[in-house]
Amino acid sequence: MIRFQNGRFYTHGISFTIPNGFQLETEPDFVYEYGLGAWTPDKSCYVEWNVEEGCLGTEKELSDLFQEPSEIRLLSDIQPVSINGLPGYQAAYKKNQQYFFEVRLSLKEKTEFVFLASGREEHILSWKDSPDLQKALNGVKPE
Repeated sequence: MIRFQNGRFYTHGISFTIPNGFQLETEPDFVYEYGLGAWTPDKSCYVEWNVEEGCLGTEKELSDLFQEPSEIRLLSDIQPVSINGLPGYQAAYKKNQQYFFEVRLSLKEKTEFVFLASGREEHILSWKDSPDLQKALNGVKPE
């Protein structure tokens, strides 16, 4: 479950915000016990905030997506990242005609926060730097 308080969502020792103008998805393809999804204001990008348990490490979880045989194609190197003091890894990739930008942040042992943005736009590497996605990502913080 996720607790909502004072404009923030809380779970597993972290909190996050959904920026103004984002639209919550009320019929998601996947329902997460510790997460939710929303569309950017222009509906070009779907964003998920989720906590996963039983993980093998942020870099390994991303690397495993690209193990053969895989339909997923890496578009950028898997790179280290730190968001508000939370360490992890990020990558951009493509599966079929869908583009993804994923950030995995370490929480406690075998628990990770996953920020996943997806859309059909080919300019994913610049798209991940958009103000909407940066607000969404930078709204994640440890509690």
